[in-house]
Amino acid sequence: MKDAISQLDAGPQDPDHEEHAGPRGQVTQAGREEHYPRNFQRSSGGKSMKVIRAEQVQTILGISPATFYRLIREEATFPRKVRLSSRAVGWIAEEVSAWIESRKETAHG
Repeated sequence: MKDAISQLDAGPQDPDHEEHAGPRGQVTQAGREEHYPRNFQRSSGGKSMKVIRAEQVQTILGISPATFYRLIREEATFPRKVRLSSRAVGWIAEEVSAWIESRKETAHG
Protein backbone atom coordinates (compact mmCIF):
# COMPACT_ATOMS: atom_id res chain seq x y z
CA MET A 1 0.00 0.00 0.00
CA LYS A 2 2.85 2.35 0.76
CA ASP A 3 3.93 1.79 -2.87
CA ALA A 4 0.64 3.24 -4.11
CA ILE A 5 1.10 6.29 -1.90
CA SER A 6 4.75 6.59 -2.97
CA GLN A 7 3.73 6.59 -6.63
CA LEU A 8 1.46 9.56 -5.95
CA ASP A 9 4.46 11.34 -4.41
CA ALA A 10 6.44 10.92 -7.62
CA GLY A 11 4.23 13.36 -9.50
CA PRO A 12 3.78 13.47 -13.25
CA GLN A 13 5.92 11.14 -15.34
CA ASP A 14 6.07 13.63 -18.23
CA PRO A 15 9.77 14.39 -19.01
CA ASP A 16 8.81 17.88 -20.21
CA HIS A 17 7.05 18.62 -16.92
CA GLU A 18 8.38 21.72 -15.17
CA GLU A 19 7.69 22.89 -11.65
CA HIS A 20 8.33 26.43 -10.48
CA ALA A 21 8.24 27.86 -6.98
CA GLY A 22 5.36 30.28 -6.69
CA PRO A 23 4.44 32.76 -3.98
CA ARG A 24 4.67 31.47 -0.40
CA GLY A 25 6.43 28.32 -1.61
CA GLN A 26 3.45 27.03 -3.56
CA VAL A 27 4.22 24.77 -6.50
CA THR A 28 3.24 25.84 -9.96
CA GLN A 29 3.21 23.67 -13.07
CA ALA A 30 4.18 25.45 -16.26
CA GLY A 31 3.04 28.73 -14.77
CA ARG A 32 -0.23 27.45 -13.25
CA GLU A 33 -0.42 28.19 -9.55
CA GLU A 34 -1.57 25.42 -7.22
CA HIS A 35 -3.38 26.89 -4.22
CA TYR A 36 -3.15 23.61 -2.30
CA PRO A 37 -0.11 21.47 -3.11
CA ARG A 38 -1.14 17.93 -4.10
CA ASN A 39 1.09 16.39 -1.45
CA PHE A 40 0.44 18.66 1.53
CA GLN A 41 2.47 17.73 4.60
CA ARG A 42 2.40 18.95 8.19
CA SER A 43 4.48 18.03 11.16
CA SER A 44 2.70 16.63 14.20
CA GLY A 45 4.78 16.05 17.31
CA GLY A 46 7.96 15.63 15.27
CA LYS A 47 6.26 13.09 13.02
CA SER A 48 5.67 13.91 9.36
CA MET A 49 2.01 13.65 8.40
CA LYS A 50 0.93 13.47 4.78
CA VAL A 51 -2.52 14.67 3.80
CA ILE A 52 -4.03 13.23 0.62
CA ARG A 53 -7.10 14.45 -1.21
CA ALA A 54 -10.27 12.50 -2.07
CA GLU A 55 -9.20 11.65 -5.61
CA GLN A 56 -5.93 10.18 -4.33
CA VAL A 57 -7.73 8.10 -1.68
CA GLN A 58 -10.10 6.77 -4.36
CA THR A 59 -7.11 5.85 -6.57
CA ILE A 60 -5.34 4.06 -3.72
CA LEU A 61 -8.49 2.11 -2.83
CA GLY A 62 -9.45 1.49 -6.45
CA ILE A 63 -13.06 2.58 -5.92
CA SER A 64 -15.53 4.94 -7.57
CA PRO A 65 -16.44 8.33 -6.09
CA ALA A 66 -19.90 6.97 -5.17
CA THR A 67 -18.40 4.06 -3.23
CA PHE A 68 -15.90 6.40 -1.56
CA TYR A 69 -18.60 8.74 -0.27
CA ARG A 70 -20.73 5.78 0.82
CA LEU A 71 -17.78 4.52 2.91
CA ILE A 72 -17.48 7.95 4.52
CA ARG A 73 -21.18 7.93 5.46
CA GLU A 74 -21.65 4.30 6.44
CA GLU A 75 -18.31 2.79 7.50
CA ALA A 76 -17.69 3.75 11.13
CA THR A 77 -14.02 2.74 10.99
CA PHE A 78 -13.20 4.75 7.84
CA PRO A 79 -10.67 7.53 8.59
CA ARG A 80 -12.13 10.96 9.32
CA LYS A 81 -11.49 13.82 6.95
CA VAL A 82 -9.22 16.70 7.94
CA ARG A 83 -10.33 20.24 7.09
CA LEU A 84 -7.56 22.05 5.18
CA SER A 85 -9.51 25.24 4.51
CA SER A 86 -13.11 26.39 4.25
CA ARG A 87 -13.51 24.47 0.96
CA ALA A 88 -10.87 21.74 1.07
CA VAL A 89 -10.54 18.49 3.01
CA GLY A 90 -8.09 15.63 2.97
CA TRP A 91 -7.27 12.37 4.72
CA ILE A 92 -4.13 11.37 6.64
CA ALA A 93 -2.29 8.88 4.41
CA GLU A 94 -1.14 6.75 7.37
CA GLU A 95 -4.73 6.44 8.62
CA VAL A 96 -5.92 5.33 5.18
CA SER A 97 -3.13 2.71 5.06
CA ALA A 98 -4.01 1.51 8.57
CA TRP A 99 -7.68 1.23 7.58
CA ILE A 100 -6.74 -0.91 4.57
CA GLU A 101 -4.58 -3.15 6.78
CA SER A 102 -7.47 -3.56 9.25
CA ARG A 103 -9.76 -4.58 6.38
CA LYS A 104 -7.23 -7.19 5.27
CA GLU A 105 -7.06 -8.59 8.81
CA THR A 106 -10.87 -8.73 9.05
CA ALA A 107 -11.14 -10.47 5.68
CA HIS A 108 -8.51 -13.08 6.58
CA GLY A 109 -9.58 -13.21 10.26
